[in-house]
Amino acid sequence: MLNNENLKLQPEHRFYYRDFLHQNATEDVFEVRNNLLQTVAAYLPDITDVNKIAYAFDMAYFFHKEAKQFRGTETGKDGRKQKKGQFQEYMVHPGHVALILADAGCDVETIEAALLHDTREDTDISDELILDKFGKNVFRSVENVTKITGLTKKKIAESLTLSKLINAFDDDPRSILIKLADRLHNMRTIYGLSHSAQSGFVRETLNTFVPMARLVHLNDWADEMSDIAAEVLWPDQAAIAKKIIEDRYRPEFLDFMRVDLSISEEELFIKPMNIHNFIIVTDDGVTVKDPDSREVNIVARSNHQYARILDYFQKRLQNQDLNAVSENGITYFKYPYGDMELLFSIFDINSYLKKGASLLSLYQLPDVSRFNLTEAEEFMETYAKLQEYAREQLAKPQERLRLTRRGERENQPGEGQAAQTATEFLNFVREGLPIITYTPEGEIIVLTEGSTAWDFAFTLSGDLGLLAESALINGEPRPMESVLSEYDKVRILPGEKWTVSVTTYKNVKESRKGYVRKKLREVLKFSEKYGQSIRELVMKMGYATLTEMFKKFEESGESLDLEVIGIIARKTPPYVVNTMGYESMDELETMAEKVRLDAEDLGEEILLDLYKNLFPGLHLHKYGKLPGLIRTAPIVDLNRGWDLMPMTFKKKYCLRDEKGMVTGPDFQKFIIDSGLGSVNKSELRMYIKNVWQYEDELPGRYYELPDEPGVFSKLDSLAVFFANIVDITVEPNKKGVSAGMVGVNIKFETTDTHDKADLIEMWDFIVHFIKNRNKYKDPGLVSLDMNIPEGIPLEPFIALLEAVGITVDEMKWADEIHARRIFTFSRVEKSESQNRISKMELKALFAVLKNSYRFTAGI
Repeated sequence: MLNNENLKLQPEHRFYYRDFLHQNATEDVFEVRNNLLQTVAAYLPDITDVNKIAYAFDMAYFFHKEAKQFRGTETGKDGRKQKKGQFQEYMVHPGHVALILADAGCDVETIEAALLHDTREDTDISDELILDKFGKNVFRSVENVTKITGLTKKKIAESLTLSKLINAFDDDPRSILIKLADRLHNMRTIYGLSHSAQSGFVRETLNTFVPMARLVHLNDWADEMSDIAAEVLWPDQAAIAKKIIEDRYRPEFLDFMRVDLSISEEELFIKPMNIHNFIIVTDDGVTVKDPDSREVNIVARSNHQYARILDYFQKRLQNQDLNAVSENGITYFKYPYGDMELLFSIFDINSYLKKGASLLSLYQLPDVSRFNLTEAEEFMETYAKLQEYAREQLAKPQERLRLTRRGERENQPGEGQAAQTATEFLNFVREGLPIITYTPEGEIIVLTEGSTAWDFAFTLSGDLGLLAESALINGEPRPMESVLSEYDKVRILPGEKWTVSVTTYKNVKESRKGYVRKKLREVLKFSEKYGQSIRELVMKMGYATLTEMFKKFEESGESLDLEVIGIIARKTPPYVVNTMGYESMDELETMAEKVRLDAEDLGEEILLDLYKNLFPGLHLHKYGKLPGLIRTAPIVDLNRGWDLMPMTFKKKYCLRDEKGMVTGPDFQKFIIDSGLGSVNKSELRMYIKNVWQYEDELPGRYYELPDEPGVFSKLDSLAVFFANIVDITVEPNKKGVSAGMVGVNIKFETTDTHDKADLIEMWDFIVHFIKNRNKYKDPGLVSLDMNIPEGIPLEPFIALLEAVGITVDEMKWADEIHARRIFTFSRVEKSESQNRISKMELKALFAVLKNSYRFTAGI
């Protein structure tokens, strides 16, 4: 029960909330309050400011306590020590959020807003009280981070809350900072949640708040949240990564540079290795990979020091000119160190400030207490530059938000449109850090790193992107797939016809792919519609003359030549074709065919890349160990997985005949749709798993063969007649292999007429003769009668004889009635009688081959 009955002070009194806290708070609350006040007192020169923060803490505690707010974890001083299942007073959380910002030296209003950030959402505090006691800046930040409630649909409420937060990029960036600090502390204390709740929370963090933190250059926070997420989602892999970091990447390993360069710890910054950098997540599993590299930043305080540092490394990198890789006060280079690679960045002070500027820089206070007058003046100049660079960085997402809002206004925004705008902006955030580009008229266009001229065109206008042929980038003609750089000035040169293609689709950012895919499918759909029925197409043209023509002929019962209609259709294209800029259906057909072929190529490329990524995990899952040889491509054709797919899957990819009737599933249509991004990832993974399953279950055999030239070609020449060798793996150093022999694993596909047992028996017989072919060269064998029916090809018989070293000189009919043929052989001089091959052995060899053709005949 709250102990407020003996309070004699009224809420209006400045000590009312303090006395309430002292009578009711737990040790956890006092601890975080004391830590916060000690931290801010160290850099706030005015004790009045410290008292303001104490007042905000005490008021927030009062309202959360009245609302009986609790959290499900107990958090230690560092914010990361949790005891699952125990409760703590809720005020510990906003106290730690404020402490995160105080540790960074943030101003009073930022700390106050952090302390109050959950009060509007979770307590009955009034807006008037916040405005009266803390002012409009604090109130606006608290209001922006408050979740929207009271809506029946939770997803709409979440979208609108996100929309409100995103709008804060423009008018109240402080609220973004507070929200990210809030999420950082929630991640630090996540282990009090259930496992399922943890998983959903960290995925939301990775999907939304980590990209947002990187957008405002809070990379340390983004790295920490990513590491915690990795520990929650992939604990085993995270433990392995931690072990590698502890064993291999300790900071003291690089202490030699501090001594050699005579620089301080502030000037040499060795970037900590992050757990998430070691974890590789693919569609079918999570693995740990050592990057074998490490970032090292060195900040030169003067031009003299900058030159001295470069000279130090230049002497050790004789084959690289460091001056050639220096630009705008930064030098990047790689430096081999033991079994790893150091990625060096040498900064002058201005370039380092520009790189380090973040949203946090706008709200940090300069602490000049430790400097003399001259040093303080220099520090204030540096501080002013840091804030200038921070505003410059923030201007990019702000400008992008304005562009996004422009589309919202054009579409008469409502709740749904506001949520859509938030989603569009968030997709932009996820694509990478923003860059500023310009139109020839000087209008700012904000894109993300890696954007191409196509992205620029589609940002200006969808129609411009569809017609774009080339671009002028800083006055130079460039292809549309050219990647843009910061501050490029771009002019798009359009044509009269659509140039959109699969190449366009490959070279635009994710946020544009859906639009481009839709337009490409329009081309294919309309082309397919035309091919289905000329009559149906012409009927839909909407041209009165053609409609009347059809009616006239149908009423009179006369027939209308479809060829004539086709000519009319080609010369009088429908409206859709006209909007694409084409003069006839023939031109559209040509474009559609190119789209089909390019989409097939891209679809195969996507599936092959997926196979390369999935193969190790599939093998590990089935056999409990990684394969000795990692395949980068299937050993069979991609279409081998098609028959294994369920009909519910295959019926999505049906073709239609000229009458519009469904003709059945088609593998090529699946490949085309894969290339155009119309097949979801889970179905692509399922398909590749079936390809792998097919090849994994193929019959195979291990043999020892002579280690000499020509053996594999002989084997292949025989196999082509009754099987397809799909993989030959040589094991040259296998234990137990006889001298002069080599171990070989062979996988093969059989024809429909053979089962696995028959095929292996034939392989065994043929390999036996290849291994012993030298002793089967028979000087006494001159001819052999074979009863081979007409129509059966002779090539496999000849190949088989040549494989065992017997040359066929002649083939002739012995008995045309019985279709008997005689093979005449070359005489091979050989003295050892034991090497003579018997006719019985040779007949048996022929019998194997004949059986592969499924006919019976005597020899």
